[in-house]
Amino acid sequence: MEEIHREILGAVHGYRINDLLALLKESPSVVRMGDVLTRAIDGPANLQTIQILVDYGWDVNSRYSHFQQPAIAVAAYRGRADIVRFLIQRGADIDATDESGHTASYRACLDRTSGHFDSLSALVSAGADLSIGTVFSPLMSAIEEGSEEMVRLLLKSGVDINRWYRAGNSLLTAVEYNKSGFAAMLLEAGASPQLVIPPEADLASQKFSRASIYEVAKKLGRTKILALFDGKPIELPRTQHILIRPLWKTIEHKIEANGEQVSEVLNPGISSSELAMIESSLEVSLPEDLRRSWMIHNGLAPGVSAFLLTDDPIMQEIEGASGCFRLLPAEEWGDVVQRNLSIREELGVQANQFRSERGVASEYWADGWLPVAQNMTGDILCC
Repeated sequence: MEEIHREILGAVHGYRINDLLALLKESPSVVRMGDVLTRAIDGPANLQTIQILVDYGWDVNSRYSHFQQPAIAVAAYRGRADIVRFLIQRGADIDATDESGHTASYRACLDRTSGHFDSLSALVSAGADLSIGTVFSPLMSAIEEGSEEMVRLLLKSGVDINRWYRAGNSLLTAVEYNKSGFAAMLLEAGASPQLVIPPEADLASQKFSRASIYEVAKKLGRTKILALFDGKPIELPRTQHILIRPLWKTIEHKIEANGEQVSEVLNPGISSSELAMIESSLEVSLPEDLRRSWMIHNGLAPGVSAFLLTDDPIMQEIEGASGCFRLLPAEEWGDVVQRNLSIREELGVQANQFRSERGVASEYWADGWLPVAQNMTGDILCC
């Protein structure tokens, strides 16, 4: 890569619009290397800088040297729905595959953040071919990742749920990863547990030979899924968390109605792998609704000081508490926890020393608390 390309990427990732424009104007003959656009998307670029690169001649179908991923697939993998929509508008090939045979739709299904779901939605709306794939399909990836919203979207789009790929098919994936809820959805959509793994599904047949999906479920001891296959009623996992996205949409609409950009007020979602690392470091297990929520929006954007979160009468009973709270990004939880544990130790207060009649801990800080939001006076909402 030439030095001019490194300077361009530096300006892109540093959000230095004026420097970027100056570089492009001073070097009109610079080679429009595809790697520049894809590397820009793969880093901390904003939509404006990507638009500038395309306006100055970079091909929207250019590829990354890493696995020859098309630019739109890189954007989908990063959960950059804004860039995915822009590339679609500029004529990007939404069904282009990388050297592994994967499309942008597949890449969008590799995580469960709001940006990944919105990227997949944009691709589906644009008419992406959701059956393309060699080893996996987008639906298989969504099932493995555990994204109920993506699975519902793909099923609604009419994908061939019984189609085989090298690693299996959608129902076999649900069986292998013991996803009884997804198995129920697939059966309702017409999936067949009697299908036998064909020779072309060589990776699946290496593990399970030429067995039927039903036989695989029996071999793996998937009792709930077997009950579904046998037509017996079972209690499926509760799915109240699917209401979280509509709630965030309501907040987004209010932000827009106030004349502000959502991206300037709320952070994009955090990935499931990043949340897992935070759980490990704090030695906690996050409630599923909190996990889903922060995968849609990871707290407030930098520079946004407070956000009207609650007017709960319980909060009003807390002396000095304000209802205007700042939603904390997950990356800040650890610092807040350690700071308050240190203060608790200095005060000499024992964990769980006091309990109110309402079951609300009244000590300074309890073991296992997770700080979700903080107001201007230092009060913290925890779960």
